Amino acid sequence: MYKKIINISLFLILAAFNISCNTQFKEEKTAATPQPVGNDRDNHGCIASAGYQWSELLKDCIRPWEKGVKLTMQEDTEDSSTSYAAYLILNADTSKIEVFLPKETQHPILTRDTIGHTKSWSNPDNNDLMVEYHNGKWAIFCNEEMTYKEQ
Repeated sequence: MYKKIINISLFLILAAFNISCNTQFKEEKTAATPQPVGNDRDNHGCIASAGYQWSELLKDCIRPWEKGVKLTMQEDTEDSSTSYAAYLILNADTSKIEVFLPKETQHPILTRDTIGHTKSWSNPDNNDLMVEYHNGKWAIFCNEEMTYKEQ
């Protein structure tokens, strides 16, 4: 009789221990499961985690650093270890330029104006942002101050 009670008790203790271990293992396994890259498509189907952004000018998902001209910030930043870059995306005849600025979700499209020997692009509705191409280098001006320049 005692043997039967001990066997049943031992069985119940082992079963409870087994259930608690399995539950703990499943919780750890679920918590450690990584999210797959590419599961973050935007309205245009661009995968942000892979660096893709929508270009209204090209009507395509692009990586600005692969398709564009890189310009670096001209001002010293508060954190000198951080470097910001802007990118210019040009259409085939360079009549329009899309400007990709860091930390901005909107990418303005500027239209070409030729003034003398300097080629410039601006938005007639908003003159705060302008792009110039002069002496073989690109530059972005914000409020008439050069903020980014091609190296």
